[in-house]
Amino acid sequence: MRKVQWYALPVAALLLLLAMFPLVAGAEPPQDAANGQKVWDTKLCKNCHGPQGEGKYGLPLAGTQKTAADFITQVRTPRQNMPAFDASRISDQEITDIHDYMATLTAPASFTPVRYTPAADDPPGKVLFNQKRCVACHGDFSQTAAGIVKSGRTTLTQADVEKQLHTPRQFMPRFSDTQVTAADAAAITAYLAPIVAQAAGAPAQPAPTQLPTTGGVLPMLFMSLAALAGFVSVAAGLLLRRLRR
Repeated sequence: MRKVQWYALPVAALLLLLAMFPLVAGAEPPQDAANGQKVWDTKLCKNCHGPQGEGKYGLPLAGTQKTAADFITQVRTPRQNMPAFDASRISDQEITDIHDYMATLTAPASFTPVRYTPAADDPPGKVLFNQKRCVACHGDFSQTAAGIVKSGRTTLTQADVEKQLHTPRQFMPRFSDTQVTAADAAAITAYLAPIVAQAAGAPAQPAPTQLPTTGGVLPMLFMSLAALAGFVSVAAGLLLRRLRR
């Protein structure tokens, strides 16, 4: 019986590893649908795309046929109105998990996006605030305004708005200067600044319910006294003139 050479087993093990390497190298990143659901909620993706990915302001993603790589590309370099999320806000692995979670859901039979219909008296900033989908995360802005005041600030400037849009803090994604222009930011600031001022305790300035009467009470009183004084002066002059005759 021939003896097995001492190097035969190491060589066989090496060949086995080399045979498995292409499978390992080509494997998809690990996915976790349960974690994807958690990320979907905590990163507020649901605010734009619906709690179950059924669509809301943004398109539906439930039952997606796209790949995880497609999701990552859209999140990092989005098309149209979606803002960009960098890796400090959401990782590639978290996006991959979201993709896996969306793939477990059923695509909606139909979809109608939320659209804002401006009222006739809506200021331009309010219209933009809704059309740019700021409303999806900020609502009527009252809670955000309270947070601004709590941080020690009592005013909101256009520079503040532009800085937060283009180099945001915390979880907010980044809007490009073509998605929200300087003119847009100015109009939005004009709409939001009074909300911050009110949260800071500044008294509201309601519109008058009726036009003020001409002159008011005091001016009318002064005018009456002046007319009376004039009448008395004329009468006294006539009386003195008559007495001198």
